Amino acid sequence: MPRLIKITVASVAAAFALVPTATAAEPANQACLGKDFSSYAREGSPEGGLLNFAPGSGFGQFNAFLAQAVGGLAAPIQTHLAGSTPDFVVPNSCNDN
Repeated sequence: MPRLIKITVASVAAAFALVPTATAAEPANQACLGKDFSSYAREGSPEGGLLNFAPGSGFGQFNAFLAQAVGGLAAPIQTHLAGSTPDFVVPNSCNDN
């Protein structure tokens, strides 16, 4: 019996030794999304950007349009969080370093 335990422990240890270490990218600063959305709702989009919407309900209408145009808001939000939405489209504090 003790030999079987030793073999089992050695097998489990070898299996864990062969498992690669998980890696991950730098986590997104999720506070930037709230900061940006809050300013869009309060102030609307700035003049001269590619996206134009009014404050308040204008931002809500823009979200509704975006959700219908691209099939939901998940992809645009993830793009924004990743910092991939350029500032000339709409100001994005998620791409500030």
